[in-house]
Amino acid sequence: AVLAVWGSIGPGPLYKNFNDAIVVIVFAEMVWRVFRANGMDRKGGLILMTGFLVFAATVIWGVLSGYGITPKITPRNDEFIYGAVVLGIAMSAFLSRRFALTNRELEVQLGQVRTLSEKALGHEREALKAEMDRRLLTADNERKTKTKELDEARVLQLSMLPKNVPSIPNLDIAVRMDTATEVGGDYYDFFVSEDGRLTAAIGDATGHGLKAGNMVIATKGLFSVLSTDGSLDEILKTSNRAIKRMNLRMLTMCLALVRIEGGKLQYASAGMPPLLLYRKETGEVEQIVMKAMPLGAFLDFPYYKIETSVSAGDIVLLASDGLLELFNDEQESFGTDRVIDSLKESAVKTADEIIGHILGKVGEWRGDHVLEDDLTMLAIKIRG
Repeated sequence: AVLAVWGSIGPGPLYKNFNDAIVVIVFAEMVWRVFRANGMDRKGGLILMTGFLVFAATVIWGVLSGYGITPKITPRNDEFIYGAVVLGIAMSAFLSRRFALTNRELEVQLGQVRTLSEKALGHEREALKAEMDRRLLTADNERKTKTKELDEARVLQLSMLPKNVPSIPNLDIAVRMDTATEVGGDYYDFFVSEDGRLTAAIGDATGHGLKAGNMVIATKGLFSVLSTDGSLDEILKTSNRAIKRMNLRMLTMCLALVRIEGGKLQYASAGMPPLLLYRKETGEVEQIVMKAMPLGAFLDFPYYKIETSVSAGDIVLLASDGLLELFNDEQESFGTDRVIDSLKESAVKTADEIIGHILGKVGEWRGDHVLEDDLTMLAIKIRG
């Protein structure tokens, strides 16, 4: 560039000839670089090269005509202007082609991206469907396993219960258990001594399923061993220590014990609802409430017993919390008052009929509401 300027401003033909030579060299270099350009398509290169060649030819023609070698095309010897116009057209065509090719490449790439995206979405849908199928299969297997476990727990629970109630001349005994959809761990049992003394138990294990079943097994074993001789409070204390040392973690057992011998009633409770005692003489129902923790909660809880007299026509009613805490569709609990009213209404009936009457009231109360916990009732009516 410096040499070209020097040739333009310098005096004399030497400088002018030198400048013309530089112009020719520069355009030759430009043409060479066009041929060597990286990334240029063949047709685009030819278009641009043609424009440069025409421009270079007009410049060279002007240089030669300045020396008188070629005839002048224009009076002012500016033939290169025509070459510049051709070069501009060539460059415009080249750029238009480049833009068109770029757009086409973008469209192709967008198409490829779209295709890849559709494939990726397809794979993702297939993976999602496979995952959903896997989860459904897992859920179905878990449901079957849980159903099997519940069935086993129910069979185990029922196998722990006496097949028949004891037959004692001065006592009318009845018991009923309605099991919930999920086994709740209710339990009842009897022991009759050789002299006709009745010891009855009714309980409710915390939790559901096989865990509650394990607690029922432990409680039944303890009751079978301890009920033959010990007092009711000692039975609870010994059972409590044994269950606590089993390290069953959060599992506990609510248990109520009743012992009837002659005209005497003994009662002890570990976390069970109140005992209801209907007195024939007054027609009223007494609630015997004992505040105590369930078995297995504390190692040395001070359980105790109470004693009262009973006479002919009196009724002892024990129930699990599934009765008192039974809800209807309005989320109202059945409650103790309704049990007392039902007991008074059916006091002249047999023990089994009394339970049936209460269950009838329960059925009317809950309607279509699902039984969420086991419901167990034990009724003992004193005969004359």
